[in-house]
Amino acid sequence: MPLASSVFHARKDGNGASVAGTALRRFSRYGVVFVSGIAITGLLNTEYMLDSRPNLTSSYDRVLVAKIALFAMMVTVAALNRYRVVTRLTRSDPAPVFRALSRNIVVELFIGAAVLLDVSALGLMHPHS
Repeated sequence: MPLASSVFHARKDGNGASVAGTALRRFSRYGVVFVSGIAITGLLNTEYMLDSRPNLTSSYDRVLVAKIALFAMMVTVAALNRYRVVTRLTRSDPAPVFRALSRNIVVELFIGAAVLLDVSALGLMHPHS
């Protein structure tokens, strides 16, 4: 949340644009590594929990596919932020860039909350029922 907070503050007063831009670029370097790790462990866990391909007649498998779709949406928004929005910070007026980032951060937070709810549901379900 401190990163999001710095973006929201830079959006309001404009003085923190360079600090927020530097923080965003540093965070995104680590973000790629962490997201890759989450994706790999998620794939391994899916392979372990399911004996075959997802069977969409199973409640567990449907919730799992929903989690994967939500995760993919979150990664897409993050990639958009990293490779489209953040790169515009040095090339243009930062005000519209911070507005776009603020909106995208809120979208990511909502998707992240949906992923957590989905994972909570998966924790209560049996994969082979």
